[in-house]
Amino acid sequence: MPTPDEVQGVTLAISENDERNKENRNAREERRKEQKRYANRLFNLIAIWLVGVFILLALSGGEIEVCGRVIGVKFSDTVLVTYLTTTTVTVLGLFVIVAKWLFPSLQEDDDEAEGDR
Repeated sequence: MPTPDEVQGVTLAISENDERNKENRNAREERRKEQKRYANRLFNLIAIWLVGVFILLALSGGEIEVCGRVIGVKFSDTVLVTYLTTTTVTVLGLFVIVAKWLFPSLQEDDDEAEGDR
């Protein structure tokens, strides 16, 4: 039969464990909110960036008339290829970096959880 001190020690350990679980749950909920917010920001940034690339490419294809003014940009083929290549690499690189930061692998999550104990 356990002594009253042993029962009190087990009760304290259970209370501490419940408190830690509650803190971990709250931290995960906050992390999810941050992930959603930054994922939306990343999507919007990439979408705007790509629209800008499309507009520049459309303008470089010739001239268009807007409100009575002719708008057009002339780029050499080398400049267009360089622009498309660097823009594509930048957008993909940005996406990969932010996605890895927002959504770490399960192994990293497990390592962080063990470090909290």
